[in-house]
Amino acid sequence: MRHSTLFSLLGIALLALALSTCAVVMTPQKQQTSVSANTRPATPQLANTQAKTVAETQPSTTTPAPQAEDLPTANPDGKPLAQSMPWKGMPAALLGSTYLGEPDETGEVIDGGLLDGGTPHYWRSHNERHERVFEAVVRGGEVIDVSRWNTGRNYWPPETSLRASALPILDASGDKNPESGAAPDLPDPNDYDDPDDYEADAEDYFAWLGCEDPAQAAYLYWESVAG
Repeated sequence: MRHSTLFSLLGIALLALALSTCAVVMTPQKQQTSVSANTRPATPQLANTQAKTVAETQPSTTTPAPQAEDLPTANPDGKPLAQSMPWKGMPAALLGSTYLGEPDETGEVIDGGLLDGGTPHYWRSHNERHERVFEAVVRGGEVIDVSRWNTGRNYWPPETSLRASALPILDASGDKNPESGAAPDLPDPNDYDDPDDYEADAEDYFAWLGCEDPAQAAYLYWESVAG
């Protein structure tokens, strides 16, 4: 009887121990989370500072655009652009801002001679003739040569034809000026294979035009048209 009681007490103790062990095993363990200092989320202030530092150390890939205020608003004589003709040394960016407006025609790049690499731009009359009245040659971002066409016609009034600043009358009929003020005949450069020959025949015209060096002006004119 005593043995039976002893075994009963022993069985109860073993059962209690088993239940305790099972409870410990089945209880969910709280997981440990380790936060490394290197992976800590950056605060907004720190993120902004880091972004600014990276931006300041990166080389710029953009080229500053020319500023409009750097361009002249008047010609060398002080006349506003809208009342001026294109002039030598004028920035090419202003080519459409003068009295003539945008060019009517762009020629092919000149190959050879003093104007080598230059691109001629032409303005034409507004009448049915649609004749060339003015030319500006551009190279390297600036105008390197200018010339007037058809000065013997009424696009250029005789009393102003010798003035470099004279403004053409693009709406004129294109009729010849009166003989008293008309220019000498201007030979067609395309009829000449040699610029020296053209220079000899056209020098009188460029002298009438008021060029300081008529021979050189004739030579340059041949180059720009037939060279």
